[in-house]
Amino acid sequence: MRSVAFRQTTRRINRLSSLLCVFQLIAAIAIAQNTPGLTVRTELRQNMQTILPAGALGPDDMVEITVSDCPELTRNFRVDADDKLTLPLLSKPITVAGATPIALTEKIRQALIHEQILTDPIVTVSVLEYRSRPVSLVGAVIHPLTFQVTGNVTLLDAIAMAGGLSPTAGGEILVTGAHGTQPGYVQEISAHDLIAGASPSLNLKLYGGEDIRVPEGEKVFVAGDVLRPGMYSMQNDAEMTVIKAISLSSGLAPFSAHTAYIYRRKATGTDREEVTIQLNKIMAHKAPDIALRADDILYVPTSTGKKMATSFLMQMTGVGQAAAGFALVQ
Repeated sequence: MRSVAFRQTTRRINRLSSLLCVFQLIAAIAIAQNTPGLTVRTELRQNMQTILPAGALGPDDMVEITVSDCPELTRNFRVDADDKLTLPLLSKPITVAGATPIALTEKIRQALIHEQILTDPIVTVSVLEYRSRPVSLVGAVIHPLTFQVTGNVTLLDAIAMAGGLSPTAGGEILVTGAHGTQPGYVQEISAHDLIAGASPSLNLKLYGGEDIRVPEGEKVFVAGDVLRPGMYSMQNDAEMTVIKAISLSSGLAPFSAHTAYIYRRKATGTDREEVTIQLNKIMAHKAPDIALRADDILYVPTSTGKKMATSFLMQMTGVGQAAAGFALVQ
């Protein structure tokens, strides 16, 4: 009895094996004839690829690769300094050469098929880290920085990431290595026109590799009898005048003289020439305001006459108050 039961069980297993072989043969024919089953598989692969980032890859970028039914290739890889990707099982490295993740996906698929490792692999590639597209922003910004370009990034975006231009920024922004230009070409962009949106073409799209520098603006110096002596920037390289400089220094002090001086560098050498101005008339709008040049020193002396007169009046006021107090006591 046991021998008969054993033979019956064996026959059932053989039938199941035969059915499994038939199903595998039908599946193979369906794939060869491009049946709906293959269409579904192809659509699945395409849908997985459409969600991948589209940025171009380069040296030192890290990618995550997933290959169905192939754990050896399902892990993270970094593009080497020669712009190549070395993968297990493949005899030759894959040249990345600025390919997008979708393009790299197809390169890996074709390599696996060409070397007869897999017949129709489903491959996905996603970017874990960009290192090949740095942009540096230095100079007169709030927070100088270096970042990697991912997605659509413009010059204004970069300035915003740096916290904006500092109050000492000059009127020009210098962009080296702008996309589509010759290597080393420096493009000068008006900071005022860029921020004002005067021309959309000034808001350059950044692709990585650009160096952005915001130079400090020209400066003037205010010294002497003003409330806040110091160095003041000619913001955006706009015209600086005597009245503007006095305003930036918070105004004149109580004992400022009527006459002030501008010390200006001579065209040759390091010496300065002295220019006398009638400050009281300029401040009263009885004389034209005078334009200052970069590196000018505006000096406002103290009027000894004003100071002595004020001191005398204060002393007299003190004597008068003391006499009044004495009379009241009496």
